[in-house]
This record gives sequence, C-alpha cells and structure tokens, in this order.
Amino acid sequence: MVEKKTPVGKPADDFIRIQDLWSMFVPKWYWFAISLFITLTIAVLYLLSTPPIYTRTAAILVKDNSKSSSSTGAMSDFSDLGIFKSNTNINNELLTLKSPTLMTEVVNRLGLNETFTIRKGLKNVDLYKVSPVTITFCDKIEVPLSFTIKFSSKEAFAISELEISGEDIGETLSAQMGDSIQTSAGIMIVSPTQEFTDAFIGTSIRYVRGSVRAAVDTYSNALVAELGNEDATIINLSINDTSIRKAEDILNTLIEVYNENWIRDKNQIAVSTDNKLKVYQFRTHAFRRHTRLGIFTQAFIKSTKLA
Repeated sequence: MVEKKTPVGKPADDFIRIQDLWSMFVPKWYWFAISLFITLTIAVLYLLSTPPIYTRTAAILVKDNSKSSSSTGAMSDFSDLGIFKSNTNINNELLTLKSPTLMTEVVNRLGLNETFTIRKGLKNVDLYKVSPVTITFCDKIEVPLSFTIKFSSKEAFAISELEISGEDIGETLSAQMGDSIQTSAGIMIVSPTQEFTDAFIGTSIRYVRGSVRAAVDTYSNALVAELGNEDATIINLSINDTSIRKAEDILNTLIEVYNENWIRDKNQIAVSTDNKLKVYQFRTHAFRRHTRLGIFTQAFIKSTKLA
C-alpha cells in the first residue's frame, strides 16, 4: 500500500488561490461597476429627495409637594379631614404631557393640521410660518383636502389639482388675492402674508389640510417624554421634525398649555380647600355653641332644683 503525502509548503488541490478568484471575477468586472453605480445613484437620490430631520429637546422640572419639608407638618394636620392630599405624582405628569388633550390644544393653536410646501429640487420644503399666503374658509371644513396654488403675479393665482378626501376633483380656478372663491370644498379666501415676495411669482405651493385628530396622532407619536432620572422629578421632552421652528413651537406650546392646566387645577384645589375650611370652621363653631348651650342648660336645671 502506497501512501501519498503532500509536501510541506505546497497548497492542497482544494485550496482556492487569489489568482483563481482574480481570473473568475475580472472578466465580469462590468457587473460590479453597474451594481456600484446603481447603489450610489439610489443613495444620492434618497439624500436629495429626503428633507433633513431635526431634533429639539426641552426639560420640565415638576415640583413634588410631598417633598416639601416646611409644609409637611401643616398638611398632615388636615389630612384626616381630606384636605391637602393631592401630592404631585411624576408618573401622572408624564402621562399628562403625552395625553391627546394637551396635543389637541397645541395642534389648534399652531394650526398643525394645515401645511404649505414648496418643491425645491427633489424635495418638498415645509413653509411653516413662512408661507406667502393664508387660507381662510368661510364654511366649516371637516373633510381632508389639498390643492396646488400657482402664482402668476402678486395679485393673481390659479388653483389646480384639488383633492377632497383623497379623490381628485379635477377643478381648476383662477382668482385674485382676497376674493371669495367658490370651490367644491366650500368658499375660501386666499390672502397674502408678509412673507410674499417676487421670488414666489411663477412658482407653485401645495396646500394640505387634514383632520385635527390625524395631526394629534402624528405629533403625539413623534413626541418623546421620559424621566431624566429615577430619583429626580425632571421630564425630558424631545420631538423630530423637518422644520426646526415647528419643533421648537410644539415643545414651547406644549409646556405653555401644561402650565396653564396646572395653574387652573391648583386654583380649583385652592377654591375647594377654602370651601372645606369654611365648612370645618362652621361645624367647629356650631359644636362650641352646642357645648356651651348644654353646659348652660345643665347649670340652669341644677339651680332650679336647688331653688
């Protein structure tokens, strides 16, 4: 029996050499070049068509009444009467900031269910607070709608691509600034703003009006509220948006609405507490009068018996 031995330093027959790989791939080099070109093209188109996302943050310090050492003794005297038992709970405040009630007020104050966008290159740019026009509806509009406004001059414009509830109406209208325009969605008025310049002449902007509930859901999901520390009463807020100004306004308005509700609740508690104290004082005074009357009655009976 003859045993074959592989010499030391000589590669085995099943070992793939670099030269073999080179000879396999070089003839197909154009496929790699095409794949790389397609990948880079898709990446460039994505970057050019996707607007940048900005993050804005804010922090809220929630004061906990239960940690106030100066008032703990005074509050405990009234705890048996059901007074001053409402200590701030950081978890409740966290849920309050994420509640749809606060976000609904924010959406209504800032008009977040309405958007104006303009096409710049391959991306749509949000014209939040810098829109050249405002849209005023004479009738109450409940359905979502959108249309395109093209400015031919500072006074004249045309409305096209009108969609109501996602359905293309195919309506095209020409009007002047400040005119009452009758559309399938109702009567509306387009008015210029201070942001209107000659740069908008010949351009088109897209107006979209959605439901308040949809806007509330969108921004509630975008809002992040979390505790800064387990031992602290600080709540960190953050939100992402394509508009820096919009993100800042959402956080500032949310904090403003939260503070307004907090002050209103405290005022209601103060009024309720004042009423409870008045009732307590009245009962105490009545008890004292009743006690004195009982003592006087007993003394009168004793004096009568002695007589």
